Amino acid sequence: AIISGFCSGGSWAWRAAASTAFEFAAQVNFYGSHIPALIDLAPRCPTILHYGDGDPVVPLAEVQNIAAHHPSVEMHIYPGAGHAFFNPEQDSHDAAARDLTWERSMAFLDLQTA
Repeated sequence: AIISGFCSGGSWAWRAAASTAFEFAAQVNFYGSHIPALIDLAPRCPTILHYGDGDPVVPLAEVQNIAAHHPSVEMHIYPGAGHAFFNPEQDSHDAAARDLTWERSMAFLDLQTA
């Protein structure tokens, strides 16, 4: 099984991936908003995180702190992207970042499930 989530859902995915109650092959996480507060939890499966460097919900310094605490987690930071950049219904939608995020996520999953 694979787990994924956006914003608060990404935070729940992070928490679930760290739990011994579940077994996941991989986690794909889009701007998990509460991961900075859950920094001491560590995913027990390969994980990829996506954040925008202009996200006011999870500022870049917090994203960098996540990366520093979890060097084995694959992290991608998208220049100029804000929070919810993947969602076409948001003002912060960034089609180029969305497309690159999708491409990277699919490549990551191909490696984990091969």
